[in-house]
Amino acid sequence: MTMRATPPENLSSDLVTALGAAGAWTVIDVARAWPAPSLASTVPALLGSASLLLGVAIVAARRAWPPGDGLRAVVLGALVASFPLAFVAATLERVTHHRALGGVTFAFVALVVVAGSSAVAWRLLRAARDGARVARAALLAAAVASSGAVVLALVLHAGVVSSSSLGAGVVDAAIGVVLLVSALAVVRRVALGPSRVGAVAWVCVVAASVVMTALDPSMCAGLAARDPVAFALGVGCGG
Repeated sequence: MTMRATPPENLSSDLVTALGAAGAWTVIDVARAWPAPSLASTVPALLGSASLLLGVAIVAARRAWPPGDGLRAVVLGALVASFPLAFVAATLERVTHHRALGGVTFAFVALVVVAGSSAVAWRLLRAARDGARVARAALLAAAVASSGAVVLALVLHAGVVSSSSLGAGVVDAAIGVVLLVSALAVVRRVALGPSRVGAVAWVCVVAASVVMTALDPSMCAGLAARDPVAFALGVGCGG
């Protein structure tokens, strides 16, 4: 995989796209927790944190583009594993009363499941390279179905996705991955004109989120529990 430098105009375009995707993520997460208290602090905090996460991910992915089968397999494997892991998280929440033990157990299970699904995805991608196009179609369909089922279960309050921090993390991660993949598709096809405004705006939004996080500990704790992936800046708060 070849690493390439990112020209300034590409960097600005990538960060503008990250801001747009972060805005969508913020709207979704605020809607999930509606009625959300203190929107004046919640929205900037979520927007900046999601912008930081997506901005770094988009720039890193663009530097490593085109991805090899290994990277594709990990991403698609994680998407395929999202619904099974959501079910595991909900089950652990019901049967495990020790929060730390539950977290460690989930991390171990998630590692095994994602590794296994990534290995299967890699084999299917290799089969697709050898002419078995149905293998690629089946893999993409499974990834979309699994990640879509997580979001659908949340929307329909189906009870599969737990409201705990583990379940919230799985749901939030699934939303983030879908938005990241969508943002990467946009930056590959839409070329913005050379400008540094996007990078400056991104820095300002992220800085505002850091300030909000430091000034409002209660908001920080709430977001860290409800949206642990989008609000990655809140990893140190919440007690």
